[in-house]
Amino acid sequence: MFLWIKSFISKISFLLKNDSIDEIDKELQDQNNVGSCKTYQTAINQPENVYVPSDKVQVRIDQIDGASIEHVDPEVDLITYQNSLKELFLFNISDEEILKYFNCETELDEAFSDECRILINDFVELIIQGLDTIVTSKRSKEILIKRCNFAGEKRNRTLQSLGDENGLSRERIRQLVNSESRRFSKAVKNNPKIVFKKIKLYIELLFKPEIGASSKRFVIFYMGSVFNDNKPLLNFLVDLIFNDRNLVFESIKNYFDNLDKLQVDLKKLNREMNVFEKRIGRKIQWPTEIKIQKEIDYKQLSPVRNVHRDNDSVKSGEYYSHKMKRKFQYESGLEEEFLTLLEDASMVVFYTVQPFKILYKYQGVSRIYIPDVFFVLKDGRGVIAELKPRLYMTIDSNYQKYRLLKKYCNIVGCGMLVTDSRTSFEEFITFQYNQQFERELLQNIENGPLNWQICSRLMYKFNAKQRDLACVIINNNLLYNIGPFIISKRSKGSS
Repeated sequence: MFLWIKSFISKISFLLKNDSIDEIDKELQDQNNVGSCKTYQTAINQPENVYVPSDKVQVRIDQIDGASIEHVDPEVDLITYQNSLKELFLFNISDEEILKYFNCETELDEAFSDECRILINDFVELIIQGLDTIVTSKRSKEILIKRCNFAGEKRNRTLQSLGDENGLSRERIRQLVNSESRRFSKAVKNNPKIVFKKIKLYIELLFKPEIGASSKRFVIFYMGSVFNDNKPLLNFLVDLIFNDRNLVFESIKNYFDNLDKLQVDLKKLNREMNVFEKRIGRKIQWPTEIKIQKEIDYKQLSPVRNVHRDNDSVKSGEYYSHKMKRKFQYESGLEEEFLTLLEDASMVVFYTVQPFKILYKYQGVSRIYIPDVFFVLKDGRGVIAELKPRLYMTIDSNYQKYRLLKKYCNIVGCGMLVTDSRTSFEEFITFQYNQQFERELLQNIENGPLNWQICSRLMYKFNAKQRDLACVIINNNLLYNIGPFIISKRSKGSS
């Protein structure tokens, strides 16, 4: 078609004799303000030029042989492209959000990664379009594309494989890649063509190279894409976007350090959760109807009494909680150990000791019961905990407290835990204890209460542990007195 047009114009020029083809071309360009090829079409077909007025869009429609060809002003196209970019999520992330991603406080979720992949694919498409306009040879372009793996193949091409394919040395391939990369970076800065303006706009809006968090933005964008293991492409993009390669690589190192720290923290958290679940979580008894605790209520709780510190045989003291930002008193090493578990457990958001008073009657006498600990989990569930050494759990007065505590927890909707920080009261009921020891102890108790000498002799004979003794007392509803040590049968009518 164009050859026929040139031939036709040549004939016109010959007939006119006074005008050259170039002069006719220049005159037609002046009349229509379009490129020379479109000008020839204008001269031959005599189209009607229709302009659509608008503040933002300038469109010229050429009617040629009954068909309409639409030509959009390149600058208008750039504005449209800029507006479309500004609507995307990644182009509107604040520096604060970027830092949360960078510091691994916020996870790079699937939706974020999907948008990163889409954007980097679009960016690579623009780069390939730009390469088409400036690369001096087809071979140089193909080497750069394969080396940087713009096509997203499963394996990146090595310098050696590209050298073997093109009959060049590894060093020559490296030189070609670096040369074309520098040529491209220079074009993005200085070439007026629309594709390079789009690339420059993309860089300015997405990576914001002029502000402090730019390298972190790039790292998050790059790590969220499918190209995050492509070092040649990384080098190409860093040289294209930033003047300081060291700054970006330092940010990448810091990001991986954050990831490593996150892995360590996750392992620590898993250990904490395992310890918490093993020693506390799975031992909690929950009521049928659980009440979620309100922060405004439980944060007002504070100890209602001080601990007894006048007994030298009891390991009492003070414990400073960084989580609660205050000191707590404890009456025993068992309580101190339990408070440490709560302090280290990230799923516990609040705890306090001696939290409130519960009124009850024991053997006809009014008494006050103050639980040892109250704590709240992340999901808002509250737990009332009573801490006692194993044999102390079997003391009758304590047993009555547990019955009272269970009723109270059912009323207020809290979990209940009676434990020595390793074994709960409920586990003593289900624990598979030494049956031979139990039979022998029950036979002996028929003859009267047992003192420590008899019990210890039986425990030694059957290799029974303190836990076996506690299980026998609880499961057979025996009475245990700690001072002096006496185990006896309950009288009829007592419970």
